[in-house]
Amino acid sequence: MTADGPRSRAAAIWTAAVFLAAFGLHLWQLAPGVFWLDSSELAATARCAGVPHPPGTPLFQALAHLATLLPVGSVALRVNLLAAVLGAGAAALVFLAARSLLARIRPPVALTDGVAALLALTLALSRAAWFQAVRAEVYTLHYLLVAAAVLLALRWERDGEDGRGHVPLAGLVLAAGLANHHYLILLTLPAFLVLLLGRPEGRRWLAPRRLAAVLGLPAAALLLYAWLPLRGEAAADLAWGDATSVAGFLEMVSARAFHLAVTEMPRAPFPEACATILGSWVDLLGPLLFFGGLLGLAAWTWRAPRLGGFLGLLVVAGVVSKAIMYLDVENPDDHGYFFTGLQALTLSATGVLWLLEPLARRLPVAARRPGASAALALLLLAGAAAADAGTRFDRDRRVLGLGDFHVPDALHRSFLGELPPDAVLLPSYYAVFFNHVYQRAAEQRRPDVSLVHQSFFRRIEDGRPYEARLRTGAPDLEALLDAARFSGSFPWEELLATAARRPVILETDVLSLAAEDPLRDLLSLGEGGLEIPFQHTRFTGPGLQVSPGPVSHRSGGTAPAAARFWQRFYRALAGDRMHPEARKILLWIHYRDALYFARTGQWEEAGLEAGLARRLAPDQPRLHALEAVTDVHRGRSGRPAGDVDILHAP
Repeated sequence: MTADGPRSRAAAIWTAAVFLAAFGLHLWQLAPGVFWLDSSELAATARCAGVPHPPGTPLFQALAHLATLLPVGSVALRVNLLAAVLGAGAAALVFLAARSLLARIRPPVALTDGVAALLALTLALSRAAWFQAVRAEVYTLHYLLVAAAVLLALRWERDGEDGRGHVPLAGLVLAAGLANHHYLILLTLPAFLVLLLGRPEGRRWLAPRRLAAVLGLPAAALLLYAWLPLRGEAAADLAWGDATSVAGFLEMVSARAFHLAVTEMPRAPFPEACATILGSWVDLLGPLLFFGGLLGLAAWTWRAPRLGGFLGLLVVAGVVSKAIMYLDVENPDDHGYFFTGLQALTLSATGVLWLLEPLARRLPVAARRPGASAALALLLLAGAAAADAGTRFDRDRRVLGLGDFHVPDALHRSFLGELPPDAVLLPSYYAVFFNHVYQRAAEQRRPDVSLVHQSFFRRIEDGRPYEARLRTGAPDLEALLDAARFSGSFPWEELLATAARRPVILETDVLSLAAEDPLRDLLSLGEGGLEIPFQHTRFTGPGLQVSPGPVSHRSGGTAPAAARFWQRFYRALAGDRMHPEARKILLWIHYRDALYFARTGQWEEAGLEAGLARRLAPDQPRLHALEAVTDVHRGRSGRPAGDVDILHAP
């Protein structure tokens, strides 16, 4: 048996072990159901093989639809499982890429499969990768595709002409990535081109015949975009645009609706944004791996400039991906944008072993044998990693683990379950709206409810595709939709007329106070919301029900019903951890409820909601100001506002 035989068998065993370890850890904290925002939208569109928001991510949608055919759990759980598999697959590919880099460093420093596995699993358990792999999200697929392309590029760089088959395969993988998240893939192309063209055998790929081979397979992968017009027609009720026309297809693929991220939203100066991103990477990877990656990158640049430049450009791509956009480093989506750079920095950490070579040469001969030096390297890295992770892992698991995360499901069972029959629900907050969509489309809950999003998705073809679907599904809302199309919002007269035929429920997020209202300056309200006469609304747990006739608001009259509603909801969450995303959304709901009650003079109810909000965010000055206002109007100060023991969050 050749020496390569045992090594190949060992590599296969280690690869399988890394995959199973990462998958098992992700499965341990996998969300049992739906999460918020994009996760719920992706699960909903996967159920009917639809088209999510631009750019449509056709590759992920095709895979997610196949995942929904699994006979296990809810639709959301099946798509979450896909994310876990993709995340584990990415970890296995990072292991193989790290192993390929380590093989370039010759004895006496023996770099082992154990060290490569340690690096791969450290990245897999980082806060960035962990959270993407325990819920439905497209970034795990991007993570896997970039890892595959990097591995192929490294093997081509090692084998030269003998590995020329790796070049078109890498092109195929990157093209498939374009059908998932083309913006992030495009930023990686300079790194691959520099590596390819940096050697004579690489420049030969510019010859017409070879270039045709390079471009042929990627062109086939781009046929995945045919998913958008085909499924946009077949699953029109869950397609957030019209990709059946050339103009609509281009608007969908270009994601023009979301260009505000690089044009309109407030952005920090580019150097400041880069510094902020790198600072967040220290937290995401841990100080040991982050600074080890920088040190290793310098070593690779010194010892193997082409590889150092390749890894360095990938790191730059990960930074630039968000530095030129609106930056919110606490947003999990931002962490997904960082994957390319975080992966390259982790692989760069292998270069630290170059720096240990002089030390290894001084070891006794027995210690310089591959097994002994490998064990020593693994022991040192494992000890350092354990010391670093010991301060982070429990916090990360408590914050990011979704194994018992039931808030979205409980919230929407409560909200949708308590809507009147045949209701028209006008939500505006996307986090809540997409969960309503999921419950309707994937779980078939409350098919009698008509969901009419207030913005009409106006950034997507001025809302026309969404409006057309609403007209088809609810023809009795023609007058309301006509008025909204004409005026750009939902006129109150048409809402009242609709409420005479069907119950109309508004989210409390629609609250808008006039400029002269004293509460506006006191509470620093933002802009937005419908201008509504509050005397025509009454509070129900799911929102504000529009009343054709005036409603008498009396302080304390609604308090028992509101308390019972939240008691049922929070008792359903007893023992569940309060994830930061859930805390943020519930805080917003309570805060807007409190403002509505304050505006209508229902101060007992305002105190209840303000107290619940304060217990979710005890250090928010605005909530303390709101409680002070409610206490004054309630005529008492001995008991904190909202002192109702129904909140079970730690």
